[in-house]
Amino acid sequence: MDQHERVVIRDSAPSTDGQTRRISRAQMLAWAGAGAAVTAFPGITDAQSILGRMDFPFYPQVPGTYTPEAIQDILNVLVTMERFAVAINASNLTAPKQPGINPVQLSSQQSAIVGNLARVDFLESLGAQSLTDTFTVGAIGTFGPLSLKRAELVVTIFVGTFMTAAREFAELGQPLLVKWAFQAGAVLAEERALARALQAVQNVPDAIPLDNKAFETDLFVYVRDAYTLMTKMGLFGGLPAHLPYPSRDEVVALAGPAGAQVLQKRPNNATVSIATPGDVTSERM
Repeated sequence: MDQHERVVIRDSAPSTDGQTRRISRAQMLAWAGAGAAVTAFPGITDAQSILGRMDFPFYPQVPGTYTPEAIQDILNVLVTMERFAVAINASNLTAPKQPGINPVQLSSQQSAIVGNLARVDFLESLGAQSLTDTFTVGAIGTFGPLSLKRAELVVTIFVGTFMTAAREFAELGQPLLVKWAFQAGAVLAEERALARALQAVQNVPDAIPLDNKAFETDLFVYVRDAYTLMTKMGLFGGLPAHLPYPSRDEVVALAGPAGAQVLQKRPNNATVSIATPGDVTSERM
């Protein structure tokens, strides 16, 4: 039997359309190998029951009832968080710089504010409306270890929020929004690793390894839960320093040359696959 021949298997639970599910022999061999590999790692004890099924729960397994949030409500939270990021980055870049600041840290914040503004623009083009423009933080203009630790914390929340948004978009049957949420979350995950790298340079304990996760951590059942958490942290209307939201011209000026080098200011949709290595790192529209 070659890899193009078909074999029939039956799931432990019937498929929703009553049809017997069909897979290729190549898929079966791949799953068998994956099962052997998975069982070699502690903490994964039921590989057969996971890999032996071709369907997975669509909704989170939570107590009581669960209903995905409305798309508008999800977008509103996401744009609120991104506007917060624009405001805090602008305040840090406007404040007097500490002597000896790492130039990598400065340029990363300059490029980050452009990314935040780009995501604000995109989300607002979809109709997103910020839930608040009263953004607050304990101290501004600091680039030390404590500031970087807090940046890692906040950006981890951002990554978790976009992950939850992607799952809810999938549940709502919106695959294009799923991809766009992944594109944003993936860049934010890079920022998390960068925050850890800058901590390592300043000898912050536990900052090494920089890439300390095999999978990003799922944090929220609903996107609104991230907004609630950030409100409890005092980032929306709580702490002493109120952050003004900058104009577009101010963001461009603060970003400088580093901001001009930021690519992919809008998510793209591949209509054909790239065919050459040089296309991997170039911008795609």
